[in-house]
Amino acid sequence: MTPYMRNNNEVVANLLLPLFQEDPQNWASLNYLNLDPSDARDSLEDYLHHWYQNAPLQHKHFIAGVLAMFNLNMTLPSTAPSSIDKLSSVQ
Repeated sequence: MTPYMRNNNEVVANLLLPLFQEDPQNWASLNYLNLDPSDARDSLEDYLHHWYQNAPLQHKHFIAGVLAMFNLNMTLPSTAPSSIDKLSSVQ
């Protein structure tokens, strides 16, 4: 995700904000974004997959739901938590 794609970044932010507002504990999952500075240059799919990979188990369910919201959950390991119904209904 390049920081210069402001319009696209705003769309993503507007989709995610309600999810964090619904359950403020999910804000802690953001601590596992950008652990590798090169992630910021990845595609949205790779960026979110790295987030999933970097996060501890307690956040994987939420992040898997975010991936599902963007239809990017097809490549998650088979041990990944199933999609979150609450997140799916946001679409």
